[in-house]
Amino acid sequence: MSIFKCSSQKEIASCGEHKRQRTQCAPIKSTELKSLSVYFYIQPGVYDNIFDRGYDVKLEPAGDDKFSLSCNNHAATVGTDVAKELQNLIKKHNLESLNGLYDVTAGLPAEFQPSYFRAKYASGEELRYTINNFPRDPFGIELFRYVRDVLIANGDSAFIVPDEFRQIDRMKLDYSEGDGILYIYDEMKMLDGTFKLSREVYDSTSNEGFSDKAVPIPAGYKEGLTDLVEKLGIVWTANRQYEDNKNVDGNYPYCHIYATNAKGGITFFGTYSRDEMNDEIRSIIRQIREYMDRPFKKK
Repeated sequence: MSIFKCSSQKEIASCGEHKRQRTQCAPIKSTELKSLSVYFYIQPGVYDNIFDRGYDVKLEPAGDDKFSLSCNNHAATVGTDVAKELQNLIKKHNLESLNGLYDVTAGLPAEFQPSYFRAKYASGEELRYTINNFPRDPFGIELFRYVRDVLIANGDSAFIVPDEFRQIDRMKLDYSEGDGILYIYDEMKMLDGTFKLSREVYDSTSNEGFSDKAVPIPAGYKEGLTDLVEKLGIVWTANRQYEDNKNVDGNYPYCHIYATNAKGGITFFGTYSRDEMNDEIRSIIRQIREYMDRPFKKK
């Protein structure tokens, strides 16, 4: 059964002047993207919310297998590899299932105002839709992150994170694989006013908990943690759910991760439990935990 369903209904009466119609819905056969125009509003909440706003992304032909890629009037000339990667994102997020859809509710706040998507292909086919924006839409966040990285790689500094927002000053991690063991990593303020790293471990099978002795923060530890976090991309994939670990005992997969920057603002945070602890998140958290374990290993 095809996932592409059309409706001849042109409007659905709903509170807030909700209008919905669909004019086309055939899947796109071509994979050669020729141009792209997207508007969306994101609130990833990362780096003290400095990227929370609307973005206008465009990909336009620039001759000789070249394209102009722009985001809010910051542009770079790129090759076909970028067009292919943008098409991969379209496929990954199954945007074809929205083809021809107009689904908008009037009067919503700015972050929920319409998101526009228009893609043209070498075959002449078009993929287009207009829908209520969702500020934590995974496609919008991933699209911005990719375009930002491309522009930075091409010398545009507009979307570079200032060091005072980028540098992690403190990270707290509560984590369990669901094997009955709960780990809690944090920093502890000592009587002399200095800070040390702390690690607590609770074993629900024996109903015992123990704390490692607080250890000094190694030179370069926080800089290395910052670089690792950015490399793994957890900043952008953290779901920002609030921590609720009242009943967390390590008997099911769970993770709460929270990081603040050198200015005391929030770099990112996310809470994952049960089904939310997918393979990607598990892999990312394991690597972060391995790094946070190093200062506690006996030499």
